[in-house]
Amino acid sequence: MKKQHAAIAIALSTLLTTQVSAGTGRGSYIDTAKVLDVEPIYETVTVSIPEERCWSKPLRHNRHQTDNRHDSYTGTIAGGIIGGVIGNQFGHGSGKKVMTAAGTLLGLSIGRDLSHDGYGFSKQSDRSHRGQREICETTNRYESREEVVGYRVKYRYKGNRFWTRTQHHPGKRLKVRVRVTPLHDDF
Repeated sequence: MKKQHAAIAIALSTLLTTQVSAGTGRGSYIDTAKVLDVEPIYETVTVSIPEERCWSKPLRHNRHQTDNRHDSYTGTIAGGIIGGVIGNQFGHGSGKKVMTAAGTLLGLSIGRDLSHDGYGFSKQSDRSHRGQREICETTNRYESREEVVGYRVKYRYKGNRFWTRTQHHPGKRLKVRVRVTPLHDDF
């Protein structure tokens, strides 16, 4: 009789320990189920891929020798006018004339630099070497591709088949939480 009581006590103790350690102790526990099938779930995503395109352009050494083309001086003139107006706002008396002249000269220089070959207004880089100027431009190319965003998993637990969705491939076994709740009579 003592052996039976001891066996029952050990069985109950093991059952309670398993319940508490495996789950919340509130009628649920963790078990594993056999994975029967795994199907990847794909989604189309668009990816931006930056590409650099470069080309060479010969340097013009002396513009005034035989170059019959005329560069526009609009940027230089506009820079001088704007610089002169801004310089005129500073200084007093004869200092006003000096500031106007300095603003005009600085504006001429900035206007020329900005209008010469598009410097300052371009997304291009310019590297000069051996009589050639290498111009590089970065553009974006867009590409659509299929990416795995999850998995549809078919599994079997205690003879029943179920489906679920997971973020990662589950392998051969899938952890499941089993809940046990009593059925109540509706009398």
